[in-house]
Amino acid sequence: MKKGEINEFDYSVTQRVRITAPIEIEVRGGGKIMTLVIAGQRVDVFKGMCIHLLKAQREYEKSAF
Repeated sequence: MKKGEINEFDYSVTQRVRITAPIEIEVRGGGKIMTLVIAGQRVDVFKGMCIHLLKAQREYEKSAF
């Protein structure tokens, strides 16, 4: 099977959405378990996504306050 490659720059941006929904991350066991919660609903994501969001939030808080 041939693996294709997609160049994102071949497509124009058709929409950009600023997220304002309530987003929370539950951290358990000293960071061993992380759960993404959006508008009260648990969402299955890789742990790396939660880590990335937490890092971005901490950087925002540092620069904002």
